[in-house]
Amino acid sequence: MVLIQIDFASPAFDEYAKMRYEELLEPLGLDWDENEMVAEQELLHYGLYNADFHLLGAVQLDPRNGSIKQLVIEKVHQKKGLGSFLLKKIEQIAAQKGLKALSLLAHEAALPFYEKAGYKKTGEIILIEGISHQLMRKDNTLSINPSQK
Repeated sequence: MVLIQIDFASPAFDEYAKMRYEELLEPLGLDWDENEMVAEQELLHYGLYNADFHLLGAVQLDPRNGSIKQLVIEKVHQKKGLGSFLLKKIEQIAAQKGLKALSLLAHEAALPFYEKAGYKKTGEIILIEGISHQLMRKDNTLSINPSQK
């Protein structure tokens, strides 16, 4: 498996956007928000590919504030450790960019996954389009030099 940065508005981005729609938005009865799509130009996008260059999953990182967004694994590849692998990779990238903390909004069903990865609930439940999400945070210990511990 290989993690590759995806350019916004590229054919690879279109493939990633289609996966996000089919795996994240459509099952919840949601649709695209044009304002959010425009704002994605500021984000870093990464795709997880197999040896045949098939997109298995993807994630976004906001390098300005360490926010992880829309981590998704193709349904047929879920429950195989790819989500954990992808999350660790994005944490490493965040560390390389000097981000000392990471945050995300987790759908209720994903809370155990993120808690297992060391993310802690912060604040109250947030309703987005009528769907409960929890703000979560994790200190990015990968960004701390061992001599600073």
